[in-house]
Amino acid sequence: MRKYCLVKVKWEDASGQGSWQTLEEARESELATIETCGYIVKTDAHKVVVVGSLDNRGLCMDRNTISKRCIISITRLEKEK
Repeated sequence: MRKYCLVKVKWEDASGQGSWQTLEEARESELATIETCGYIVKTDAHKVVVVGSLDNRGLCMDRNTISKRCIISITRLEKEK
């Protein structure tokens, strides 16, 4: 199985509210700061693709495709061999 880098990606995402609230509450809303841990399986000029699980058949699950414009930081969680 190919070796991928285990990381923690800290990024900002939109937040929402689906019920009635005051305009003041709406004005005070903030972006959500997310921390996603997993394996980087692709990166390009626009995005980073992180998956939570990999198997020996080339399958993965728990995929997050994150815009590079939203990324605050990427921290490597394992030492290089």
